[in-house]
Amino acid sequence: MLFKDGKIRQLEWDLSTVTAGDYTVEFQIPAPAYQRWYTDTYKSRGGDCDQGFSPALSLKRTLINQIESALGAEVDKLKSLGST
Repeated sequence: MLFKDGKIRQLEWDLSTVTAGDYTVEFQIPAPAYQRWYTDTYKSRGGDCDQGFSPALSLKRTLINQIESALGAEVDKLKSLGST
């Protein structure tokens, strides 16, 4: 019982000390790729620029959508293979 109680306390401590840095990813976007996104997506008719979003927020929204789609597809693939 002492071991189990210690494990629970360790998990509680881990959860109480989680920070944004624990989930931060940094990567470089090549200038030509950014310019292509800016022109083709952000500045497109009816795009985020027309809706009043800043380029930074628009890029963040684009990346979130792309990452969530890619991760969702990977989970679906693993489920179909019986890996999860």
